[in-house]
Amino acid sequence: MISRFLVLLTLYTCVMFVGNIRFGQDDTRLTGVHIRNLVSALQVWIISVLLSLYCLFMFFIHVVKSERTSFVLVSHRASADDMCLFELEDAPPEEDGKSPKPRFDTACAAQPQSTSTFETEPTGNAEPTVDTEPKATFDAESDVLSVMSDPLPLSIVFEKSTNLDLYVLYVNFLGLMLWGTFISFNFSTPDTNFIVMSGIVLGWTFNTLSGQCRCHESKTPVVAGEKLRILFYTFVSLLVMALGATIWQMPPDVDFADAVNVYVPALCCGFFWTAAGHEVAFTGVKNLHVTRGILYDTRRSLPTFLLVVSVSALCSSPETRSMVIGYVGGLSRLAAVHLLLVEPVLIFFSVYVMVIALERQRATDFSIAIVLVEGVRMVYQRETHDPIVVTAIVACAILFFVHASHLSRA
Repeated sequence: MISRFLVLLTLYTCVMFVGNIRFGQDDTRLTGVHIRNLVSALQVWIISVLLSLYCLFMFFIHVVKSERTSFVLVSHRASADDMCLFELEDAPPEEDGKSPKPRFDTACAAQPQSTSTFETEPTGNAEPTVDTEPKATFDAESDVLSVMSDPLPLSIVFEKSTNLDLYVLYVNFLGLMLWGTFISFNFSTPDTNFIVMSGIVLGWTFNTLSGQCRCHESKTPVVAGEKLRILFYTFVSLLVMALGATIWQMPPDVDFADAVNVYVPALCCGFFWTAAGHEVAFTGVKNLHVTRGILYDTRRSLPTFLLVVSVSALCSSPETRSMVIGYVGGLSRLAAVHLLLVEPVLIFFSVYVMVIALERQRATDFSIAIVLVEGVRMVYQRETHDPIVVTAIVACAILFFVHASHLSRA
């Protein structure tokens, strides 16, 4: 478990450092919400092209690999008293052109061969039943592993049309949240990135504290010291984010109306993912261990996401389009590659890893990783070590060691 947390923390730290690279140009996205939307739309289209090329490449690979020959390794249990040998002689084909027949050892001739599994009930007159479903069994003593097929696909069945309508509304709403997150969860634009990170921490805090209150019926046994650890995580996380808010600056060219249109959706998107997003899951009736959660819903919301991207880009004014085209054309080659290729990949990577972490019910690890990355960003951007930075360093160090020790003991 600790390895997953360290990998998550390392990945977001690397994304933060690469996203904060500057090439000497003023970022025009900090001057208005329309320019930010149009640049983000260009990045989304680039990611869509890259993913389409990847899917096309994987399709070609699948077609080529479909002609390969499958080899199955069959293991047979051997006993000390009776050993069965299966030999296939390398003899030439028979006169009629048929392939040579396998030759069994005489010890195997006396043993009955059966391909079905019979089960009998405790009552003596029960008839044997054939088990047709493939199962997976592993015998530690004989190291025999029987291959089993994948579980049956989960079919989501709604009781009435109202539930289906609500689910469709939820998927479309998730597409809007995905669009707002893609715009905001970008380390190259530190103003909205801090807001969406604050929403993530606040959503996790709200969800965690609501789960610890008396009105919430917990399905898992209470662990000794769990509430104290949760309170410590909450206090330190809010402390680090509050220290980051003291040095956070809003771009001077953004007025109050644009600030509301940019920062309020960013806060709501971050709050949604950790407060409610990972809690929604569908469980199959036949396969109770098979669930479809936020990752499945996010994939289904991609059409809405792309539709919102296209509409927001087409609704931009001609002046905004000419300004963005002039800005992109005036960038150096390295800056243009960073804006149109590196940043989209980093944003897609950040959102995808977040969804995977929430799908695995690891919202605590993800939120703590976000807090630690914010502490590292504060130290990285501040030239002097003032009391705010020193307090953030100490708080992040304590939070990291406490959580790492808890994961190592789990």
